[in-house]
Amino acid sequence: MYEFRDILELNQRACTVLFADEQLSSLKVKGELSGIKNYSYGSFFNMKDGTSQISCFMYKNRIDLLNFRLEEGLSVNVTGFVSIYPERGSYRLEIDTMSRAGVGDLAEQMRRLYERLRSEGLFAPEHKKKLPLLPRRIGVISSSQGAVIHDIINTLSRRNPHFDLLLYPSAVQGESCAREVCEGLNYFMSSSKVDVIIIARGGGSIEDLWGFNDETLARTIYNCSIPVISAVGHETDYTICDYVSDMRTPTPTAAAELVMPSYEELKGRNRNLRDVLDFSIKSIIDRKRNQLKYLSENKALYTPMYNIEIQKNRLNLLKERFNSITDKRLTDEKNRIGSLRKSLALLGPSNTLDRGYSYIISDGRTVRNVSQVRVGDEIRIFVSDGVIEARVENIKENE
Repeated sequence: MYEFRDILELNQRACTVLFADEQLSSLKVKGELSGIKNYSYGSFFNMKDGTSQISCFMYKNRIDLLNFRLEEGLSVNVTGFVSIYPERGSYRLEIDTMSRAGVGDLAEQMRRLYERLRSEGLFAPEHKKKLPLLPRRIGVISSSQGAVIHDIINTLSRRNPHFDLLLYPSAVQGESCAREVCEGLNYFMSSSKVDVIIIARGGGSIEDLWGFNDETLARTIYNCSIPVISAVGHETDYTICDYVSDMRTPTPTAAAELVMPSYEELKGRNRNLRDVLDFSIKSIIDRKRNQLKYLSENKALYTPMYNIEIQKNRLNLLKERFNSITDKRLTDEKNRIGSLRKSLALLGPSNTLDRGYSYIISDGRTVRNVSQVRVGDEIRIFVSDGVIEARVENIKENE
């Protein structure tokens, strides 16, 4: 029997045993949240199902990574490990990750589709088409009921009352969503009635937005010849439709603001362009007027020989400069050649011979050492005023 020093040691030992258990040190479980208490460092709550419950804790930095709030009765999947708080001896589940029940599988499906389409280049920036500055007609694919289409129309009316909009009614969630949105895109492409397309829907859960994670829809958007703006969900909601479209906006209202410039801004821009054009035209006219005045007052118009004399004087000046440069160049080259000739004379063999030296040729080669000749060889000795022919009688090397 082991005797513990105190209860703290007992609790620490129990905690160690839990950590050593492979199933309890890394687990996944599903349940509903209840009794949530939030603090600056994290949240305490219970997870329960139809038969039991367990106390749980999750640090705030991990809660901040969630795309939803902890709410009473929310069904979730969690991963974590079981531990014991030594000071109190309370048994609890410490949570690492959390997802809404059913969402985890959908998120994984979306991730796999995202990676596959990205590898094929469907999200590449170079494929994105530019939006028209001032579309003649805007195509909208959305539900004909609800607030989204009304928000878009109200925003366009506020920014520019001279807009033209064509709505293609479509389901924005459920099984028929992706198919109907594709039909809308194909309709606009075949009819060529719009310059830009907005796919719009309000916010919702991942299940509500799942129709916009459809592969066929993604490829239809990619192959669409008309620029497409994705305005699906709220700012934190992302779908495959957002990634493949030419532009993504956080809300349908933002899409309406993006696609149609403000009428007042356009009027201001037109005024600025008109002012710039007026200034440019006036500058050109003034410049041409001054040029015409200069030409009309030029003496060449009254005395043609005046311009000829100017050109003749300029030609004579150039001729004098050319002759001066040429003469100087010739003189410099003559001096350089004379200097080289003197240097060659000083370095030539004749000067050396004049000082009493000579050189010997044997068998066509200059003799530099005694090893190059033998007794009896005929040699020629060159001195300053001639050549001495001789025969080698004796060879003596320096000691």
